[in-house]
Amino acid sequence: MPSPSTPVRRSLAAAAPPDACATRGDGVVAWSAASAQAGWFAFRLELDRPPPSTAALERAFDLWDGLGHPADVDRRAVCWETGLDEPWTPVPARYAPWRHRGWVRAAGATLPAAVQGDVRAATASEALRIARAQAAAEPALGDAHRAELCWLYGGLGDRGADVWAAWAGDRPVAGVLAVPFGADEARLRELWTAPDHRRRGLGTALVAAAIAQWPDRRWSLACADGAEAERIYTRAGFRPASRFTTASTDRYSPSRTASPTGPASVTWP
Repeated sequence: MPSPSTPVRRSLAAAAPPDACATRGDGVVAWSAASAQAGWFAFRLELDRPPPSTAALERAFDLWDGLGHPADVDRRAVCWETGLDEPWTPVPARYAPWRHRGWVRAAGATLPAAVQGDVRAATASEALRIARAQAAAEPALGDAHRAELCWLYGGLGDRGADVWAAWAGDRPVAGVLAVPFGADEARLRELWTAPDHRRRGLGTALVAAAIAQWPDRRWSLACADGAEAERIYTRAGFRPASRFTTASTDRYSPSRTASPTGPASVTWP
């Protein structure tokens, strides 16, 4: 853990050799891109507590600038976690705040009954088809989201993760990622369903199938606050455990004047 004067918990970044991480003296844990694929953040700086002011948040973004992210990463992102009993951290709208809750599931919790249908773990050759189908089901998120999904799905198979999908013929119509961590943890991410196949129990079936493969692991996930998927996670035995806030800015905005290298560390006043 970082010292009390260092608010950085970790950075998931392309700042270390493949499949490795390096802890710097200022408390930053810099993960490789391959390792970031196994997590649920990519190219984000996670703070160990909320920034107390806009100026402090800007200093955290300056630190992000110095972490060696690839040139094609066009958003700077900083995030932090707080307890459920704490209010959401106020963040100015210009930082495009995204609020989501962390959920955890007790090992051995009861799973909902499976629905009928073609629900299975996808093969490596099917992963990119599923990524493109997810992007098509979420058009409002744009081309950058599609590119990120293809990058993510393309690397997870090498990390021991599974891509689960529901199929209508040869068309993937719903999916979820199951990502193992160590010997006893796992994470769900990227649960989605095509608009014309929603409310048929496919999301519930996918979550149940993924968990059933590793039933004794401690499962966790992040979900946008108030999202419809919360009812699926609740049925599968998940409960809210924390709040996450992410703030981001355009990396290459002409109005930005911050140094492209940023400081070596950042300290709250």
